[in-house]
Amino acid sequence: MPDDKSRDWVDTVSKLLIPIVIFAASAWFSYQKDRSDAANQQFQRESEVLKLAASSNDAERTLGLKTIEILQKQNKFSKEMLPVVQAISQGRPSASSTQQAQSIIAVAKQDPALGDQFTPATKNSNPTVYIQITRDNQREAAAELVTNLQSGGFEVPGIELVNPGTQNNYIRYFSTSHKPYADKILQAMKDMGYPVEEQDFSKTGLKAPGGLEIWIGQKQGPLKTP
Repeated sequence: MPDDKSRDWVDTVSKLLIPIVIFAASAWFSYQKDRSDAANQQFQRESEVLKLAASSNDAERTLGLKTIEILQKQNKFSKEMLPVVQAISQGRPSASSTQQAQSIIAVAKQDPALGDQFTPATKNSNPTVYIQITRDNQREAAAELVTNLQSGGFEVPGIELVNPGTQNNYIRYFSTSHKPYADKILQAMKDMGYPVEEQDFSKTGLKAPGGLEIWIGQKQGPLKTP
């Protein structure tokens, strides 16, 4: 009889525990699924935002960066966003998207959780030069200018078609320490036949670490060798 009672007690406890175990297991799986769904939703949301930020369309890029700024203020800026924002921050110095991205990076650097994501940039002895043309038929001569500047040790990411651009040709520098480099580029462009002037943007407040701009204006026709 005692054995029967013991078995009855075990059966009773088992019958009571089984639903509890099943409920607990279901709750755990549901929790894991919710976490997975939330992670997928976050990934999709961030992918859409980054797609906008990296767009070649100015309005979409501005919207994407503005959304990232809002997420940052809500403490929802993730390290996955960092590489794209860093890449944008290295763009043409006077571009509004470059300035936006640099502001986001400046705030992100204050976040201890992101501190180890920043690696010191490899410094070139010469600043990066960004070339803007206003007409596509200026591209061939600009490509020759790119070759000359690269031979002189400058890094030139490419040639950007900007419309509207400037009327005349300019070299813009954003730090007084870059004026000697601007002087060097000025002479190289004059040697190629470009009528060009320097513009000092060092007091405009634009943040342009390591960057100079060359603007080929609307008035620039085919080059005439001096």
